Amino acid sequence: MEKQLRIGSACVLTAVEPGIIDRTYTDYWSAFDRGRSDQPIDGLGTSRCDCAVKTFQVLAAHGLPSHFIERVDDLTIRTYEYEVPDKPLLSGKAHGRFIPLEWLYRTRAFGSLLARLREGKVRPADLGFLSGTEVTEGMLLPRMLVECTTKLESVDRHLTTKETEMLAGLSVPERQAARELVVKGAQAISNAYERAGFITPDGKCELGVRNDGAIVFVDVLGTQDENRILEVGTGEV
Repeated sequence: MEKQLRIGSACVLTAVEPGIIDRTYTDYWSAFDRGRSDQPIDGLGTSRCDCAVKTFQVLAAHGLPSHFIERVDDLTIRTYEYEVPDKPLLSGKAHGRFIPLEWLYRTRAFGSLLARLREGKVRPADLGFLSGTEVTEGMLLPRMLVECTTKLESVDRHLTTKETEMLAGLSVPERQAARELVVKGAQAISNAYERAGFITPDGKCELGVRNDGAIVFVDVLGTQDENRILEVGTGEV
């Protein structure tokens, strides 16, 4: 088949055979909704690939499904292709559909969550703290917070439960399965990082619905692009 490709902010997607694509990571960094920087960082692509492969191995060890097939080389992983809204299939075949949401998980107060607390958009009680608790940076949340934002809009925005349901197109059991998968995946990834001497206060992931109805992890997760990664005892990235 003729090679079809798509250039993303952090990787290049290439069709391999029907239903199969390669993801080749680049040394160009990307942040939030700003897209790819013109400044490369030597070795970043290999580091991304290393983290992605390790994460998929951790998920598999815990029996958590994903679209990952294998590592091809230092920069490339091979995955099943999932249909993305408003984008043509690269390989001509889909193993399922992409859920057009970003799933955010948080175990500590950092970044945008801390800003929303200070602005009064989120209350400490909403996170499980006693009413009136002063939440400071890095404070451990009483329970993991799972939220959704848009994925395919120009700027990601937080979604209400109703908006999430409308965009996801999932039944109630599917929504429950999706949330459970995010929580289990986040716990598995966090535990793996902790064993290596790091903590991951928050991160994000993306999901798809396989053709047989199973909810699976797609794209990539657990890398320095998706997770806040801090060295234990230093608070430094």
